[in-house]
Amino acid sequence: MSTSHFRIDPSSSVALVGAGISVNAGLPTAEELYDTIVDCLVHRDWAANELKRLFRPQRNDAIDRFDSISLETLLLWVSDIYDSNLEFFSFLDDYTTPDSLHLRFARAAISGMQIATTNFDDLLEQAILLCGGQPQTIEAQGARQNSLAATSIVKLHGARRFHSLNRVRSRARSIQATTEAIARMNPGSLLDDSGEKLLQNMVNGRTLVVCGYSGNDVFDVVPALRSASPAQVIWIDHREAPITHRRLTQSRNNSAAWRALANEWIELGIPVNVWRGSSDAIVDRLGLPIPLITTTVTNVGVTWPQRIKKWSASVRKRDPSGLGLSALVFGELGRYALVEKALQLSRPSPHQRVGWTRSRRLYELAQTMLLKIPSDPKGAFGLGLKALDSAENSGDHGLTNLCHLLLGRAALFQQDWDEARRHFLLAEASASSGSYRKAFAMGWLGRTEQWQGNSKDARRWLQKSVRLFRSNGELEGLVDSLEALGHAEKSLGNPGLSFDLFKEANQLAQNLGYLDRRYTSLESLAECSYLLGDLKTAQETVLEALDLVKGIGNDEISAGWSLLTLVELELWNLTKAKSSAYRAIRQTTIIDRDQTADRWAMLSEIHWLDGHIDLARKSARRALAQPSECSSAWGRAHAMAVLVASGGQVARAHRDDLDLALKTIRSGPVLIEAASSLRRLGIDTDASGELATLAQEYAKRVAANYWISELDHFR
Repeated sequence: MSTSHFRIDPSSSVALVGAGISVNAGLPTAEELYDTIVDCLVHRDWAANELKRLFRPQRNDAIDRFDSISLETLLLWVSDIYDSNLEFFSFLDDYTTPDSLHLRFARAAISGMQIATTNFDDLLEQAILLCGGQPQTIEAQGARQNSLAATSIVKLHGARRFHSLNRVRSRARSIQATTEAIARMNPGSLLDDSGEKLLQNMVNGRTLVVCGYSGNDVFDVVPALRSASPAQVIWIDHREAPITHRRLTQSRNNSAAWRALANEWIELGIPVNVWRGSSDAIVDRLGLPIPLITTTVTNVGVTWPQRIKKWSASVRKRDPSGLGLSALVFGELGRYALVEKALQLSRPSPHQRVGWTRSRRLYELAQTMLLKIPSDPKGAFGLGLKALDSAENSGDHGLTNLCHLLLGRAALFQQDWDEARRHFLLAEASASSGSYRKAFAMGWLGRTEQWQGNSKDARRWLQKSVRLFRSNGELEGLVDSLEALGHAEKSLGNPGLSFDLFKEANQLAQNLGYLDRRYTSLESLAECSYLLGDLKTAQETVLEALDLVKGIGNDEISAGWSLLTLVELELWNLTKAKSSAYRAIRQTTIIDRDQTADRWAMLSEIHWLDGHIDLARKSARRALAQPSECSSAWGRAHAMAVLVASGGQVARAHRDDLDLALKTIRSGPVLIEAASSLRRLGIDTDASGELATLAQEYAKRVAANYWISELDHFR
């Protein structure tokens, strides 16, 4: 096959290169680096082997492509427990001899090719020097738009060393090797505005050559490219195999984010070409020859594995067994059985306030009691008090703050609102201004207000929380606060805005691999679709959410079954609705026990619609028998409505109580559900008519045409 027409002009091209181009120069792949760090820090074979296994998304037991640990996630916890500066990356300074790929791209850079890289090493700059050029290292964050020289190397995640005018200096700020560091550089999950514009301007109208890059930078690089318009894309997929080439009609890349980006470009008519084979041979075929310079990778004396081993020996006492680190990483994927095992077998650091301390271990044990299924908030509260006492005695102010957050959450799950608010306010007051810990406290204060029905106060706290999380790059907290703010906006009658917030939370949860947050955000998206009258989308989305946690469980899974019951009921799939209702009741936990009466009442309506009046009455009475902490105003009213609809003496006894109960229901989302049920049950009183009018006003406000039509006969 002739490929002469694929020869590219360096002056109208841009290269995006990753770690793959430095492998032949002696530097590690992400997998090699991950495995070496784990082997050096984790001194229990069972934990080390499991951590390495969970790094591979293609393993047999992976739930989906997101169910894996990333290198950035591991490094996040390594920086938390062992070394905030990740000093072992100094091994990059030992490698100064570029290989043939660096030389090819260096010569192209001298001829006008622009180059952006996620690599921390300076081998591209060294190659430009060897080719007779003057390299200039540009850090993308904060870069000036006119700062590119003919031989600029744009560093998207920072660098160890910077070249300018034949001088080399050490980095001015930390490399961005963790998810938190990447996100912290900008309020949000992307490059800052200047870095994003710089990358887009480099790519627009040029041939984009991608080499040695995985496409997994879902927080910054790939989202920034979404607004770029290359003339064409050439993706080099390195394989030790003969060269093949094809133009894509649909991308099937292993990276979900890159696959979506490539498909967007394809839809816009931008050619996306994939070349498979030796990267060196493909780049040569594209017309980027190797300069007539002979280089040999020199003996660096201390290799990168030796450097990491030496570093790990200096920090080992901060978590002697490595099981504290293991527990934290296992927790990222919700593997709480492994978390508990690691916590129980872990050994505290001899230092009181550094690394894996006794106080930290107690705190994480309490945290796990709260997060695992089934949750034990009472046990977590008791153990959290011990952790708080230990942290205060050792003077660990940071952990003291975290303990107050934990105690507040444990109290919240027990519906002890005053105790929860007290601990959250203590956490908020003790956190430094603008910190992510203050953001966590504000987020939980917002949730407390929301659970008590104070949606306006909740929104105020949560908006502050979201802003702080964005500025600090704390993405896990951002996911939670986005969801909570979505619920507050939904309660305030803004399901469209809620939908956007839940969508952002879901995307972040996918990128981070947080299974539980992916479930809850999907379930919330389904609820918004239901409120907006898009029943088909609601059904598909909630089924996707339930399928996601099938066989694993989630403390909030009953909410998904409850929502599916509503959707199936509205679609008149009574058999499916009944099955979902029973599942919602069976899987109700201490976290959502306030919905118990609502779920029995929903089941009673299904029995009534199915003609089983005795079963309907029995379920309705069971709903009314629930204690106040296990029922809501609509749950009780719903049960009364079924008893009224069943007729006879029972109906007369509950009619007045039903009208009184209906007058207390004013929340927009609940109005839709209540009016829909009353319509099906044939309840037609002054109170039900007033409620239906309010529901229709809400439906008009949010432009839910389905509900406007369905509720019209009440007018």
